[in-house]
Amino acid sequence: MKSISDIPPSAFTEVFLSLNRLSGEDGFAAWHFKKGMQFGETEKWWEDGGNRTHPHEGVDFCFYMTDQGIRKSLAPGIFVPPLYDGKVVSVFDDLIGRTILLQHGIFDENNLQLYSLYGHVDPLPHIAGGAEVKYSGKIAAIADRALKKRPMPSHLHISTIWLSEGFPVESFHWGMENNPDVFFSDPLHVLYQDNRWKLSL
Repeated sequence: MKSISDIPPSAFTEVFLSLNRLSGEDGFAAWHFKKGMQFGETEKWWEDGGNRTHPHEGVDFCFYMTDQGIRKSLAPGIFVPPLYDGKVVSVFDDLIGRTILLQHGIFDENNLQLYSLYGHVDPLPHIAGGAEVKYSGKIAAIADRALKKRPMPSHLHISTIWLSEGFPVESFHWGMENNPDVFFSDPLHVLYQDNRWKLSL
């Protein structure tokens, strides 16, 4: 698998703050991750805790800290940018909203290509299979979990995966975590190579 230093860093957080005007009076300082929100963790961070049915295959973005040390939550309707320029492969349902799968044209030494998934969102009208997206644009808004009566707060889930050229990517869906041809990786490796914006408590 490609080493972290070989993957171009993503400007996701900077674009996210700009699109949603969160870096002004809110004084965004860092994302706040409760235990269970990060890649590979086995705990639930919602309800009364307990264990997930399988290790977390991505990262959940729900809370952030302000410069004043106040924890705030992301509200439904907050805009979501992609990690990189790319192309929409598919859009499919998940527990809270919908998931967008993007292809990025970034390859490792084994010719596996990087894809990213954005879960629990409401895709914008132009987001459909084949659509080109720019890292500086909007692809979705965070879905309102209250409409689905789910027991967790509204939040954004991001996963990054590496797939071979021959993988039938249009058929990808949640539940393929144990597929030996699907290689999940930690999204924070491309988001925070220098550890900026990251706060775990």
